[in-house]
Order: sequence, then structure tokens, then C-alpha cells
Amino acid sequence: MAFISLGELLNRKIKKIGLNKYQDKETVLKIVNSFLKEELKFFSEAKAKDYKNGILSISCQKSVISSQIRMSEEQLRQYLKKHLPTCVLKRIKYSIE
Repeated sequence: MAFISLGELLNRKIKKIGLNKYQDKETVLKIVNSFLKEELKFFSEAKAKDYKNGILSISCQKSVISSQIRMSEEQLRQYLKKHLPTCVLKRIKYSIE
């Protein structure tokens, strides 16, 4: 008798009932926020707010920070692809708070 991990069972159930898009959204936001904190050292100045239909929304406190993230956009895409290969990122929107 083969055992299946609890994580695998949960993933199957989530996909079956159609909640995987919400799980993917939260996963993308978590990965992008960790990139902003770890790689770019923006602890509270920038935060990923939303991910829907391949469009990522990042909120920044200052326009300078959004410019720095724009310059590191390719690095962000590679980081996201490395941690979540199934993610499709079409565009990144920036907003200033």
C-alpha cells in the first residue's frame, strides 16, 4: 500500500473544487514580497498587492522605489519563474501610496 502525502491530497482537492487560482495568487504574492524584502531590501517601502490574469500589482511608497523595481523587473521575473515555474506574468503595474 502506497502512502500519499497530505500536501498532495490537499493539492488534488483544491484543484478539484476550483480553488487553485486563489492558492496561486497567494503563492505569487508571497514569493514577490519575499523578493522585494530579500533581494531588493525593501522591507516596508514596497509590497505586492494583487495578482490577477497575469497582472501583478505592486504598491510603493515613493516613485523612486517603483523605478528601482522597474530596473530589477527581469530579475524579479527570473526569481518568480525559479520559485513558481507555472506562473505567467504578463505585466507589472505600479502604484504610489
